[in-house]
Amino acid sequence: MNEEPQSRLIVPPTDEKLRKQLALKLKEYQKREAGEGKPWEYQHPELAHRLHGDYRDAYYKAYILDLVLKSDEPVDTWKLSQEMFAKWKDTFNINDFCNACAVIDKRCGNLPDVPVTGGTGLPELAEGKN
Repeated sequence: MNEEPQSRLIVPPTDEKLRKQLALKLKEYQKREAGEGKPWEYQHPELAHRLHGDYRDAYYKAYILDLVLKSDEPVDTWKLSQEMFAKWKDTFNINDFCNACAVIDKRCGNLPDVPVTGGTGLPELAEGKN
């Protein structure tokens, strides 16, 4: 019997305040990915992906969160992992990817019992912007 693996779906949030906070968080991840002042700032993304865990962390989180915010449907992390592996081959880091999925899922208001440690949390919205 050959069954499809169980997928974990990241459900996009519907709360507008949370979506605005996540959009700001996406910008933060993208800035980290750009790497100003980091060793990968002037490296090709494939080299940065291969060499730097902090780059992969920011890249995976930005990529996943961008997909979630652009989607009306839940994002299937199993299918996404297959796409990422096809793109990155042997440099795809499943541990970094799974961590990024859990962090984004938690930030979207899902996984209430899963602790997320470290990180900067969600940005606060300026008064009058929520």
